[in-house]
Amino acid sequence: MKLVVTTVALTLVVFAALVVPAAAHPLKITSFPSAADVTIDGVVLRRVTPLVLNLTAGNHLITVAGGPGWQPITRTVTIRAGENVLDVTLTPVVGVGPQGPAGPQGPAGTPGSPGVAGAKGDAGPAGPAGPEGPAGSAGPAGPQGLQGATGPQGLQGATGPQGPAGSAGNAPPPVPPPTYAGTFFLEIQNDGVRIPVRSFGGCYDKVLGIEYEDCYISVVFAAPSVTQWLNDTVDGSNPTRDFSVIQYDALSHEVRRTNVTGAFLSGFVVDDPDASVASPAELLMVAVPSSLQTVAGSGAIQPPSTFSTVNRLNTANFAFSISGVDGSRIARVHGLQMSAAKSPGVAVGSRQHFVQGPVGFHDLQLEIASGGNTIANLETWLASVASGVNDQRPGTLEWKKP
Repeated sequence: MKLVVTTVALTLVVFAALVVPAAAHPLKITSFPSAADVTIDGVVLRRVTPLVLNLTAGNHLITVAGGPGWQPITRTVTIRAGENVLDVTLTPVVGVGPQGPAGPQGPAGTPGSPGVAGAKGDAGPAGPAGPEGPAGSAGPAGPQGLQGATGPQGLQGATGPQGPAGSAGNAPPPVPPPTYAGTFFLEIQNDGVRIPVRSFGGCYDKVLGIEYEDCYISVVFAAPSVTQWLNDTVDGSNPTRDFSVIQYDALSHEVRRTNVTGAFLSGFVVDDPDASVASPAELLMVAVPSSLQTVAGSGAIQPPSTFSTVNRLNTANFAFSISGVDGSRIARVHGLQMSAAKSPGVAVGSRQHFVQGPVGFHDLQLEIASGGNTIANLETWLASVASGVNDQRPGTLEWKKP
C-alpha cells in the first residue's frame, strides 16, 4: 500500500508544454479584371485572382493590384468560421494631359470709384513722465487675503530596487493533435536507427504556403539520438535536426515517408515515473519544422528492427535521488517537462519561419510513501531554504533494467 504524505515542489532541469496554434478558414478572392496580384498582411503571394486560401481567424490586411493602368485596392477582411469572400472591382488610372499655351491679354478695365477712408491711425508714443510727487501718509491695513493655491507637487523620488521574481507557474503538458493510424518508425539525421513510434500527429501544411503544423512524436525507446537532441536543445549547442517518420503496412512494406528538415524541439515530456505502474514510459517530442515533405515509400520489404526491453523505459524500475535526501521512498515524480519558446523568425517568401526561444522547465512534484528517512530529509531541506539559505541541490532520475 502507498501512502501519499506530502507533495514538494522542486525546481530542477525538467520539461514543459506547448500551445497548439489556432484553426484556419477558407477565403475566396475574385477581382475585375482577373489575374491580379494579392498581398496578405504585407506578404506578396505568388498567385493571382481568382484564388482560395486558408487564413487564421481575425483581421487581415489584403491588397489586390492589377498592374500598370489600374488603381490597387486595400481592404481589411475579418476571417470567421465558414466561407469568407472578397470581391473587388479595380478602376483604371485617369491620366492628365499637358497644360495648353496661355491666351492673349485682355484690354484694361475702367478705373473703379475711390474707396472709403481708412480707419484712424494708432496714437503716438506717450511723453516723458513728470517728477514724482511726495509720498502720502500710510493708510490703514487691509483685511487678510485668501489663502493662495497649493503649489505644484514635488518630483517623485527614485524607485526602490525590484524584489525577487516569484517562481514560474506550472504549464500544462502539450495537447497533441489527433494521431494517424498505422505503424511508424522515427529516424534522426539518417543515422540508420529506426525507433518505434507509439503515436504520430500533426506534421503537415496547416495554412497552405504560410505555416506548418508542429510534429508530435511519442516513442518508448530512449535512443541516443533522442537524448542527444534534448541535451543539445537545453545547452543551445545544436538544437536543430533533420528526421524522417517512416510508415509501414501490415506486410512490412515501406509505404510513405515524411521528411522534416531544420526542426527544433519546442516541447519534451516524459511520462511520470510511478512505482505502481508497470507499462513502459513514453517520451513525447514536439518538433517545429523549418520545412517538410511527404513522399511515397520505396515499397521494399524492410522489417523494422525490434528493440530489447532493456532499452525501454519501464516505470516500475526507477530511482530518483536528491543530494542529502533518501530517495528510496519516492513513489512518483510528476512534471518532467521542458519547453522552448517558438519565436517568429525571418519569413522565407510567404512562409512563416520560427526559431527556438528561451528554454524553460516545469516544477517537480514528488509523492512519498510512508517509512524511511525521505520525509525527514525533505523537511530539513525545507527548513534550510526557509531560513534564507540558497540551498540548491542536484537530482538524478535513473531508469533501471526490468
